[in-house]
Amino acid sequence: MALVAFGSPAHAEFEQQLGPLAGAVRTQLLQGWTAGVEDGWFTLRNKATAGSEQTLYLNVGQPPEGGRITDVNVVLNSKNPKASIGLALTNRSRKGLCLLELTAAKQTLLFCLDGDKRRDIANVPNVAKLDGSDRIKVVEVPGAARFIVNGQKIGDIENEPALGSELGIMAYEVGTFGIADFAISTNVNANTGQGGGGQPQQQPTRAPQASPDSGASSGLPGSGPYPRFGGDSLRIVAVYIGIMRSIFMHEFGHALIGELELPSTGAEEDAVDIYSALQIVEPTMYPSSDKDTNAMAQGAAKYAALQWYYSGKLAEAKGAGNSPWQDEHTGDLKRFRNMLCIMYGGNPGVFASLVDQVGFEDRTKARCADEFTKQNRAWRRILAPHTRVGTWSPDGQQPANAPGAPVNVTFEPSS
Repeated sequence: MALVAFGSPAHAEFEQQLGPLAGAVRTQLLQGWTAGVEDGWFTLRNKATAGSEQTLYLNVGQPPEGGRITDVNVVLNSKNPKASIGLALTNRSRKGLCLLELTAAKQTLLFCLDGDKRRDIANVPNVAKLDGSDRIKVVEVPGAARFIVNGQKIGDIENEPALGSELGIMAYEVGTFGIADFAISTNVNANTGQGGGGQPQQQPTRAPQASPDSGASSGLPGSGPYPRFGGDSLRIVAVYIGIMRSIFMHEFGHALIGELELPSTGAEEDAVDIYSALQIVEPTMYPSSDKDTNAMAQGAAKYAALQWYYSGKLAEAKGAGNSPWQDEHTGDLKRFRNMLCIMYGGNPGVFASLVDQVGFEDRTKARCADEFTKQNRAWRRILAPHTRVGTWSPDGQQPANAPGAPVNVTFEPSS
């Protein structure tokens, strides 16, 4: 997939959110509107000018024969149900405009203007969520375009005066409007296929998830398809490493119990949560000489546990705080308690602030060191017959040069 670069050089402060559209901000911002970056969003604000419309355009010209995709994550916060944010195609010389907009009333509208003549194409309720996860996409080929919201086709246009000139973002009315991940790419056929008659085919879309972050300072509901943490790349990577490693080590614990026929005297789901926590806390207990590496290990460990905290709190907010009584998994908040207790017990200095923030009682904190010691000793003893002896595994019962058994991996399609 080739990335398309258009327009004037992007302003670094907006480039992460707006990509090739960033250079339009300073030259096209209207009086009464302000722009900035908050909670990972590029935000447009209109505090008082009723009926005002702000557009940010760049000249893209005709799409190539292989097609062009424009994709953007949007959100808005306004008390006016007519307030809207959308993606527009326009050709000012031909007085043509086609606009797909999401309104504060959760209506998705698609219409085109040919001079003063308006043609309404679609009005679809409740496709927009306005929770920070909405994605608008337009797929263009010469002479035609398809508009998609959250993976659902809204409508197609053909031979409109608006095609083949400019595209951009539109925000309307008083409110706060957020934009992120604006991107333009080419070669639709290589990614999505193209049907007969030049009509663009709907393509698979990413499945964005709203972040638990509230975006409180920007006033926007949610922070997009992934937490952005103000562009702090070290923190972003730590979050995803932590969550990925936590889930992987949990599943690897199941594999150890199953393949090595290890004893599991308690609920296996709880046992492998503890195994995962032990593996994740260990790098924080033996820091390296590199500051960033240590920060990454500590951040990853915290978010490995916090995924269950946020999941549990979201479930509570929806009135579903307890897991079904026949579910083999412990409730999310209890899983969080058990994992964080092991981590705190193994390295109190790193996790003291976190256990205080989430309200661990003194009695719980006093138990955690003992829980860590007992669980760590139990897992090391259980694994000792299958472990090579070495500096990091002095209790291993296999020779240091013992050959490993073959591991057969089968890759299957994801469902």
